[in-house]
Amino acid sequence: SRWRRTWTPADGLLQPGPAAQAAMAVHQLAARSFSPTALQNYAACPYRFFLYAVHGLAPRDEAIAIEEMDPLQRGSLVHEVQFELLGALRDARSLPVTPINLEAAQALLDDVLDRVAARYRDDLAPAIERVWDDGVAAIRADLREWVRRASEDVSGFAPASFELSFGLAATHVRDPQSARSPVELDCGLRLRGSIDLVEQGPAGTLRVTDHKTGKVNVEP
Repeated sequence: SRWRRTWTPADGLLQPGPAAQAAMAVHQLAARSFSPTALQNYAACPYRFFLYAVHGLAPRDEAIAIEEMDPLQRGSLVHEVQFELLGALRDARSLPVTPINLEAAQALLDDVLDRVAARYRDDLAPAIERVWDDGVAAIRADLREWVRRASEDVSGFAPASFELSFGLAATHVRDPQSARSPVELDCGLRLRGSIDLVEQGPAGTLRVTDHKTGKVNVEP
C-alpha cells in the first residue's frame, strides 16, 4: 500500500458505509461546536484534530506527586485566582483598580491566591514543598505586577465580565452573563470557549483580553 500511487484504506476512511457516515455526521462543523484550540489543531494537522476533537484522545492521567507545576496547572491556578479576585473587587465596587485602591486590591489578591493555592496543593500533592512554594511565589509576583499595571491604565476601560463562557458545561467556572449555547459564526462554524476578560470603555467600546500563562510558543 505504501508504494501504490492511489489512495487505499490504509490512508484513512475513504469509502465509509452507512454506519460510519452516521457516526461521522454528528461531528460535522455545522452539527456541533468546537473550541478554538480544536480548530487550531485542524489548521495545523487534520489528523491531530481528528484524534483530539473526534476521538477525544489525551495523555493518560497518572496519580503521582508532582515535582513542579506544568504550564497547564499554572495557567488554571492563575485564571482561577483572577476570576475570584475580579469577582471580589466587583462585589466591593472596587473596579477598576486605581492607584488609590491598589494597596487594598493587592492585599485581597494575596488572600485569594493563598486560598486557591491551598486547594491546588491538596489536589496535586506536590512532592517537593519548596519547589511548590517557589512556584506560588512566582505566580504571586506576576499577579501583583498585573494588578499594578491595571491600576496605571488611564484608557478608561473597566472590567465588565471575566471568564465569560459560551457553549460550556454548567460546571465550568464562569461569569454570570455566560451563555449555555455556542456562538454560531456566519460561515456556519459553532464555537465554544471562554473569554478571560471583557472590559468596557466610556463610549461603550469593548476590549477583549486573553491572558497567556503557559509556555511561550515562538516559531524559529
